[in-house]
Amino acid sequence: MNNLQNAGLSALILEIESDLEKADAARSQLEGELTGNDRGSSGLELPQEALRGHIESASARLAVALDIGHLSGSQAQLAERWKEFSKKGVGYTHYHPDVDWLECPALSYLQNLTSGISVARGKDVDLMERYELNKLELLLEKLPQMLLAEGVDPKSEKDVRTVAHKYLEIYLPQSTTALPIAGPIRPFKPDAGIVNLKVVIEFKFATDRKEINREIGELFEDTSGYANSLDWTRFYCVMYQTQALISKDRLKAELDKASRKNWTPILVSGTGTRKITKMGKAVRESPTSGQAGTKPSL
Repeated sequence: MNNLQNAGLSALILEIESDLEKADAARSQLEGELTGNDRGSSGLELPQEALRGHIESASARLAVALDIGHLSGSQAQLAERWKEFSKKGVGYTHYHPDVDWLECPALSYLQNLTSGISVARGKDVDLMERYELNKLELLLEKLPQMLLAEGVDPKSEKDVRTVAHKYLEIYLPQSTTALPIAGPIRPFKPDAGIVNLKVVIEFKFATDRKEINREIGELFEDTSGYANSLDWTRFYCVMYQTQALISKDRLKAELDKASRKNWTPILVSGTGTRKITKMGKAVRESPTSGQAGTKPSL
């Protein structure tokens, strides 16, 4: 593959991934409407049509990408599977009540195939690592269900962190909370890390728009200490909001705007309120939470 073809394929994959993200946002809204939990709604007027439209767009671009990449076997498989999906409609969804998940088979297939192209191009040479990263992201996205299972109605970032740590330790054995990262002036202590994946995780908790803006600002301060780390190269920001305050696209745009392009946003919505003091004031954690040894308990 020449440089021009490689550049074209890279640009196509970015467009495909954008289509798939928008399709998944529409699927999530449909899931929320079905379950009655629409806190993470994207606000689409016609989510079913949006889901179908973004899937069709991603499919068309993916066919071109497979042709550029000379992946004829995958190209033939895509055409064959598309005939199957078209029988029920590419936007067809099926609800799994046992795991509270609305599945869109065509979307899942495209997501897996796109990931496979990245593997074929050498972006992700370790398939086991990719599996572990997918498992991590799924766990983080299921934080509201974990809190519900633990009977926790969160009132602070600490409540969210505590439950997340419990499940991360169960499903990802190399999860740790003891990972101070040396900074230019002082060490930084992230909320969690996965040693074998070189992953750092920061949790944020917001109950209103003012808190969203403040948490994003504090995140930028925290992440400035991780920028040059050789031991930690993947970064996740988990924003837990108690109402639909910000969209995932907006959160990602904020990270990109601050040159945090290697950060992956995980946006989840669930129940919760701020703890109120006897004086009627909301209790928050210290804004210096990124500094080593300064995580307060509430």
